[in-house]
Amino acid sequence: MDEGLKNFIKANVKKKTFLGKMTIRLKRWTVYLLIKYWVFCKQWLKIKRYELCFKDFYKNAEGMVKIIVADFGNYPLYRKKKIGGIVKCGIGNLFENMAKFKAGVPYDIILAINLVDNTEEKKGVYNSLQKEYPFIKKVIFRKNVGFDFGAYNEGYQYLRSIDYKGDVLFINSSSRGPSHGYWLLKYLYLFHRKEHIGLCGISLNSLTTHLENEIFKPHVQSFFMYTSMEILTKVFNDSLPGSDLTSGNKEDIISRGEIEFSQRIIDNGYGICSTLFENFVYYKNCEWEMPFGDMRSNEIYRQFANKI
Repeated sequence: MDEGLKNFIKANVKKKTFLGKMTIRLKRWTVYLLIKYWVFCKQWLKIKRYELCFKDFYKNAEGMVKIIVADFGNYPLYRKKKIGGIVKCGIGNLFENMAKFKAGVPYDIILAINLVDNTEEKKGVYNSLQKEYPFIKKVIFRKNVGFDFGAYNEGYQYLRSIDYKGDVLFINSSSRGPSHGYWLLKYLYLFHRKEHIGLCGISLNSLTTHLENEIFKPHVQSFFMYTSMEILTKVFNDSLPGSDLTSGNKEDIISRGEIEFSQRIIDNGYGICSTLFENFVYYKNCEWEMPFGDMRSNEIYRQFANKI
């Protein structure tokens, strides 16, 4: 065969192979983007359904929710964090959005700050927030022992001291939002809609993804946890797990704080649930019907990471 013809055929075969590979990749990306968009639309419609439902049927909801917000004193009020993508968070953003969107149920905030530099200047920053946002009823300054769970526990001890009996929400400053009306009533509804639900959050993680050897230990992710004083006093009584940790080891904090918190609630016969999969409640020894692992690492669902 003529050498020129051979080269022509060879070049065209490579071209077709390249075009074929590109076509396959484009098809895969198109399918991926369509699935991601479909999930986003589904969540958006769910929020709109909530708003419509709550506006018509739950606007006279009774009760008070106490919100314990934990933050680290060295964090800026407004910050960004990489969670899948880059998201805006920090208590500055959190409180601005809380003031902007109707919660649907009355609430007070107990702000618990883990301080490293216990200076009057630092305290002044947080005390000024209390003046700006009337829903902040108390600011607690503490040493950075137990990290988020130490701060959560400080708020819990305060609620015990005033003999509070209602619902409790724990939030840390990596949560983002709220971004829609009736955001708090949504969690109150999910928490009380069935008997024996002990904990509700934004998302669930089925595995110990922070460890090299992952095992099945379902838990609500601790940046946002909705529960009640009845559950807390029955399951934990005097103090919350992980609140006395002095080690800065991330694995210890997650194991002895976040995971133990959910596991002890599950072991006491209660279920855990989330807004991301609103129709699923996990009880001990039940079948796990959701995607496994951390939803913040899931290509489809990480767009909702930490989103109130």
